[in-house]
Amino acid sequence: MAEAGFPDFVFETYTALLAPARTPPEIVARLNTAVAEAIADFNKRAYFVVEVPIEAECRKHTDDPKKGKNMWVLGMLCAIYDLDREIVRESITKRFGKKGEAVIRKNLDLYSDGY
Repeated sequence: MAEAGFPDFVFETYTALLAPARTPPEIVARLNTAVAEAIADFNKRAYFVVEVPIEAECRKHTDDPKKGKNMWVLGMLCAIYDLDREIVRESITKRFGKKGEAVIRKNLDLYSDGY
């Protein structure tokens, strides 16, 4: 973009690779290999790659990260798109209100950590 007259222009993209929970292990292994090869290629070409250990981050709040990933990723997306955190907190509180304070707190914590 510098050639076009925008020397300070920065372009960022975010990508996630998701597979259904019951994906066969051999398919997951092939996907993991392909992702590792792609990341190595990006790094070799001087792209800045950040791998986010979402499952490990979710385990800080729950024994089953499958139950926390959506809230954690919601926080990350809200940060990326600069969304109003309070509106999202209110929505989480309302959505989980009937499940009790502990469930609300856990989801708010996951959301905040993702942010």
